[in-house]
Amino acid sequence: MSPRPEPEVRKALKDRVAAALIIRDVAKEEAERTFWTGIAAELDTGYFGAQADIAEALDLTRDYIRKSVQRYAPPVKKTTAKKQPPATK
Repeated sequence: MSPRPEPEVRKALKDRVAAALIIRDVAKEEAERTFWTGIAAELDTGYFGAQADIAEALDLTRDYIRKSVQRYAPPVKKTTAKKQPPATK
């Protein structure tokens, strides 16, 4: 059996693995946001029943899709037109 490396070498390895893990987590989060933002856009411009069709295509439940869109997709800001004051005669 080979001897264990020096503590500094082991610590350096653990630090590199921890950094790689952080990079992976950030990339996964970004990929999830991109994917679910696209799904949210499809739901917004889609037809009645689009969520059920998306659920079938992804083999997921409608509830999972709803929760994932809420979690990862930024909320759409709905603008409402300001009411005009009544015209004076």
